[in-house]
Amino acid sequence: MIKCLWPSPPEQQQKQAATGDSYSTTHGPQQLHLTVEEHEVRRTLRAVNPRKAAGPDGIAGCVLKDCADQLAEVFTGVFNQSLSQSTVRPCLKSSTIIPLPKKPHIFCGVVMKCFKKLVRGHITSLLPQSFDPHQFAYRSNRSTEYDVATALHAALSHLEQQRSYVRLLC
Repeated sequence: MIKCLWPSPPEQQQKQAATGDSYSTTHGPQQLHLTVEEHEVRRTLRAVNPRKAAGPDGIAGCVLKDCADQLAEVFTGVFNQSLSQSTVRPCLKSSTIIPLPKKPHIFCGVVMKCFKKLVRGHITSLLPQSFDPHQFAYRSNRSTEYDVATALHAALSHLEQQRSYVRLLC
């Protein structure tokens, strides 16, 4: 598992030389480099629900929660390496899809869920505070259900006026 998460330096150098990959993200005149701190990883690992099932990676949530202090440094390195290379290790990307009648259920690893949570936190912290009131993505306590309800409310309110009509494009 460690070899899967942490490639040796010669492997990494060969990969970068073969692809010519020296990726950096720029945003305007300054360079934007996303990294996670060890205390953030530790906090995220401690918040893992120990009763959740282990994903395809085989790492149970109770192990991550109980060993958060010991694993925080290792996973901080793994996550920062993924962010700096703009890639995610294949063993972290695996998931199991269980087809259910109305909604398929996707099991991804607990480690990947922690990584997603950390990255989402950084992205949402960079978003402006003054969102459009009709912005529902990347906002806490909002979902597409609110979007549909807001559109339906606006349409029905408009239809209460005489000689009015509404056209919705979906």
